[in-house]
Amino acid sequence: EYSQVQISVDYAEVKVTINPGVEKNTYIYPYFISFGENTFKLIKQNNRWLIQEHDYSDIVFYEKSKNKKISFDMSELMKKMDDENVQLNDETESLISSRSLLYTNYYYDESRAVDYADEFVSSGNSYFYSAAPADCTNFVSQAVSYGFGSTTGYSTSTSYRMVNGSYSTGWFAGSGGGSGPWEVVDSHWTYMVGSKTDLDGPRVVTTNWAGLDDGGVMQCDFDDDGDYDHSVICVDRSIEKFAQHSSNIYRYYDDYDATKRFYNANYFKIFFE
Repeated sequence: EYSQVQISVDYAEVKVTINPGVEKNTYIYPYFISFGENTFKLIKQNNRWLIQEHDYSDIVFYEKSKNKKISFDMSELMKKMDDENVQLNDETESLISSRSLLYTNYYYDESRAVDYADEFVSSGNSYFYSAAPADCTNFVSQAVSYGFGSTTGYSTSTSYRMVNGSYSTGWFAGSGGGSGPWEVVDSHWTYMVGSKTDLDGPRVVTTNWAGLDDGGVMQCDFDDDGDYDHSVICVDRSIEKFAQHSSNIYRYYDDYDATKRFYNANYFKIFFE
């Protein structure tokens, strides 16, 4: 059932709702469609519509993808489709084999991030190391990662979303230390706002003070020299309240006499192999 179709020049958004009780044994759908409501965002390139993003609210097929990756056996899938006499043209076959279709967006939960910051603003989380006397960005990364997290609880690795890799390119931490983008002010900004086409990881949106949300991040340049010195997280936008480490306290917007920059976390993208 096509519940909504919007087309604007080279962009389109289509909502498709699939009822498993009625339609499960009636039609054959591509493997990247879930039962429930599916939202497809498409762009037009060379007079062809290409799927750019796929989100779904009532996850059935991908229910385990909230805490682990799913491996797809393309040969098994194609054999099943052959057995059921499903024919694909060259363009469709190319599209479904594209890695760009095999991902899930996990949207940022502002309340989770704020709850985390409130819980550990004073004492810190023993699950992680402390980067004191400069623990500010480590603390912010923990809260933001928990905002993207997959499970509750503060002391298990599955509570957080991270990106493994090298010290300079990954966004990760544990009891033994963390990467540069996890714990260094300028490295954190460069990584978070940078392009990550076809890469797992967080997606954020830069904004200004007026657009900052609860759970949003502010960085400060106290010397106005272009080298930012401090990261904090907004815990109550209505009263301009921030949580920070080093020192481990709450402060308010006007307490930070500095050049400032801001981002709101949006979603964490995970590609399936």
